[in-house]
Amino acid sequence: MASITYDGQSFMIDGRRIWIVAGAIHYARVPRAAWAQRIQAARAAGLNTISTPVFWARHEPRQGQFDFTGDNDLRHFVQLIHQHGMYCILRPGPYVDSGWDLGGLPSWLLSVPNIRLRTANAPFLEAASRYITAVAQQVRDLQVTSPGEGGPILLVQNEHAWTCGHDELAVQYLGELSRYYRESGLTVPIINANDLWQGVESEIECWSGEANMLADLRQLAAVRPDQPRLVIDFRTGHPDVWGRPANKPVSPSSLLRRLAEVLAGGGQYNLSPFHGGTNFGFSAGRLPIAPDAFVATSFDCGAPLSETGQPSPAYDVVKRISTFASRFARVLANLDPKRHGVVPHPASPLAATTGKGAASAPVVVVHVPGSQGSIAFVFADEAATGRGSAGTTVNLLLPDGSTLPVPLAGLGVAWCLFDTRLTGRTTLDFCNLSAFATVG
Repeated sequence: MASITYDGQSFMIDGRRIWIVAGAIHYARVPRAAWAQRIQAARAAGLNTISTPVFWARHEPRQGQFDFTGDNDLRHFVQLIHQHGMYCILRPGPYVDSGWDLGGLPSWLLSVPNIRLRTANAPFLEAASRYITAVAQQVRDLQVTSPGEGGPILLVQNEHAWTCGHDELAVQYLGELSRYYRESGLTVPIINANDLWQGVESEIECWSGEANMLADLRQLAAVRPDQPRLVIDFRTGHPDVWGRPANKPVSPSSLLRRLAEVLAGGGQYNLSPFHGGTNFGFSAGRLPIAPDAFVATSFDCGAPLSETGQPSPAYDVVKRISTFASRFARVLANLDPKRHGVVPHPASPLAATTGKGAASAPVVVVHVPGSQGSIAFVFADEAATGRGSAGTTVNLLLPDGSTLPVPLAGLGVAWCLFDTRLTGRTTLDFCNLSAFATVG
């Protein structure tokens, strides 16, 4: 039976460091027949972990009547993840948001007498307890920590975006949910997604966002130095709303840059979503931006894998950096956040003149050292990405006084490995290319 521990650098399974490179696939938005193909596409994109929300409304559409069959077969979905050699982050909630009606809570809760949702309310907690027990009965033997063969479930998320400012209520509500998880047999670490709002003891504080990642993760390392940094909700895009223009997807170069900032900050990420799927029936929810902001049928959200399962323009850049992150996991998992140096902010406007005012592409270099090697992330000016940075070459000055030319190739970011241990007998002294994976 394996054990999962963690420190300020990474998670560990039986003392072996791992590095989470995750993407969300909402099995409830994908036909069962397509689950294996979507998971395989995630693995081909370099991911090593699948996260998935569990929508309470799908599994208990009527009070006391649970359904885990057919397209609701959560156990089968988790088993497919295991068969593809990947980990799983399970998000049972009970509130999961994810653009689902009522955040995944079943509508029949609203007819229960004296109920108040998402708080320390006896009728709500009683219903949530039954739901968590039912979910655990499906998957408790599929945890990494389960006896025997075990399974892929690495982490469980408690609630989502619970941003109430009441400490005592957090203990009463979130603490009770955490207790239900433990009593139902879920033994893996519990994470939250509250952006440092109220949590409970023993939970791992995770982050949500899509920009300013380097600064946010450095702050998270300062506030929670004994916990690994995980961006559990790295948004690849936003859902479209009926009656409004479709959202413009994030450019591939910007997405690559933001993911590189996560890694430069010593963080792991979960693409939310990697594949969104479709809101069948009346499952789509309403966004808090306006009373009439109802989510459209498509939940594509500009994801790397489109609604129909085809690679989007973002797929290639996600594959580029995710393959690097998962294949050089040992290097990333041993980076030391305490040794991060002072650098210009990658998003700050930089003077970009040379000689008599001729424009050049300004850059920021973030060098992150660790016990298994170091990585230098080179960021071009974001305004020049894809334009002035296409032919830019940056000369890095090495400790021995020599220079290393680094081409940015129009993507606006590059990463260079130094003194990297590839195998027990092989070390990569330096590399000016954005390495993807080791070979041989």
